[in-house]
Amino acid sequence: MCRLKVQYIPVEGLSKNVEYYCLARNFNVGLWDGEKFIYMRDKFGSTFLDAEQHWDSLAPFGTAKPLAPMATPMHPLSFYEVEDE
Repeated sequence: MCRLKVQYIPVEGLSKNVEYYCLARNFNVGLWDGEKFIYMRDKFGSTFLDAEQHWDSLAPFGTAKPLAPMATPMHPLSFYEVEDE
């Protein structure tokens, strides 16, 4: 098995309430809420908000590697059911 090493943004380098392109188990774009990534998930015909942990968080349960912030947000904060501070 060949594992590709990818440069990703550490937790300390993330900004709260910013959308990021990610390599993750179930999503490609998610919002960092300061603790986890929130994203829209489709599963068994249902669509709902879900969350995944940063790769470096809660080992071995982290599944998301943020690659870069989105230059233009894909969704408003209300889409993720979070409030602007």
